[in-house]
Amino acid sequence: MADWKSKMSSFAQSAMNKSKEVAGTTKINMELRNYETKLKKLQGELGAYVLEHPETLNLDKSIEAILLEVDQVQGHMDKLQRNLQEVRNTMECPECGKEIPVDSELCPKCGAILRGRPQHEIDGLCPNCSAPIDDGMLYCASCGAKLR
Repeated sequence: MADWKSKMSSFAQSAMNKSKEVAGTTKINMELRNYETKLKKLQGELGAYVLEHPETLNLDKSIEAILLEVDQVQGHMDKLQRNLQEVRNTMECPECGKEIPVDSELCPKCGAILRGRPQHEIDGLCPNCSAPIDDGMLYCASCGAKLR
């Protein structure tokens, strides 16, 4: 019986040590990931700054070529985004940038008036988020709150 208790105690101690090891490893891995994420963010900010302000650098030919390629890629992406919106029959809200249906009168995200509709023609504001709402609406297009 004493041997059994000793084995159980040893097993419990081993499990506890392994748990501490796993917890310690997890904590260190999380810290590493946080620093990796921070580093990537800083690298991205640095890259964005260089792209926005190339005049601040003494550019050699290879950097100039990369900047030119970035401009070309961005142009292709913009064109593809416009094509995608055309296929989806959507547009970008000029206020918040959310993709919305082309025939929208109001942006469901920010409430911007999109069709030149005067403010006095809007029937009211959502009691939950203050986005413009129309009489027939059952739910707010911005926050989803039930209106009736």
